[in-house]
Amino acid sequence: MIGTVLSDRYRLESKLGSGGMSTVYLAIDETLDRPVAVKLLHAEISDQPDQLERFRREARSAARLSHPNLVGVIDAGQDGGRPYIVFEYVPGETLKHRISEEGGLPVDEAVAYAIEIGRGLSAAHGRKLIHRDIKPQNVL
Repeated sequence: MIGTVLSDRYRLESKLGSGGMSTVYLAIDETLDRPVAVKLLHAEISDQPDQLERFRREARSAARLSHPNLVGVIDAGQDGGRPYIVFEYVPGETLKHRISEEGGLPVDEAVAYAIEIGRGLSAAHGRKLIHRDIKPQNVL
């Protein structure tokens, strides 16, 4: 998929991560000349109506959120029958990478992360949304 341009706009540069439903890529928004993160539904499930609706619901729900501790949705679309969501790209490492490189965090630092994660989740919960995949890989 690297090098693919979705909707004549988002050029996939490198893979950032992958899960059961989708893969996230670092991409370049060729219209605005900026990096973005593109979450692309896996091809093998992109024709399943229930998975398509779940993915689209995620895009709509995430787009309703705006908070400094949450990654913002920029766009959503479909290319070649595969839906995608475009997110703000946040450079840096994941919490998982940090822990695997440095080991356990000092208590004060772990508490600081927990507070910031809690603030983001509180904003989502305030909009009646529940994040069902909280893990160190998803914390930047």
